[in-house]
Amino acid sequence: MPELRQRLQDDPRLAREVERRLEYTLTGDHAERHDGVLRTPDSLVRYRGYRRSEIVNQLGVQYDPARHNTGVIKVDRHIALLTQLDTQDTRDVHHYQNRILDDLQHISWASQNRQVPDGGSRQAVAEHRRLGHVLHLFVQPGGENLYFYLGTVDVTEVLRRAPFTAVLRLAERLPPAVQQVMGVSGP
Repeated sequence: MPELRQRLQDDPRLAREVERRLEYTLTGDHAERHDGVLRTPDSLVRYRGYRRSEIVNQLGVQYDPARHNTGVIKVDRHIALLTQLDTQDTRDVHHYQNRILDDLQHISWASQNRQVPDGGSRQAVAEHRRLGHVLHLFVQPGGENLYFYLGTVDVTEVLRRAPFTAVLRLAERLPPAVQQVMGVSGP
């Protein structure tokens, strides 16, 4: 670290470039966290792609990476489930199995171990109807930035408790165009 300080003192051009880069990054972070247009879940558009920050804004709150960088985001009675179909590019501790089932109307969804503990979120998801929660499913086909909104879902079956694994029922079969985006094909 002392070498970097010395270099920044010796080279004012380098110091200006570092300062410019930090300002750019901080401005972008601030805009993402505080300039989002707040909406309601009713304005979500099925099959549209959303960035994580936009999903949080759709739930009516400003995005905070420290609070909203999980796969289960609960705001009031709405719960957004954000998941990837392909987790091969993640660290081993974050691998989990999600897949669209053959009937194209059900998804096997598994949480990361740390994201759905024994009570709290797991119970809210598993017992969403009884507790009055609405589940919104957002799926990322792979390592893309966008999560595609597949609509509200119901838990039809809980398969495992750790990691929490459930079968989610979509309102309708995935249309062919969405199947293509998700990398699946119909029966």
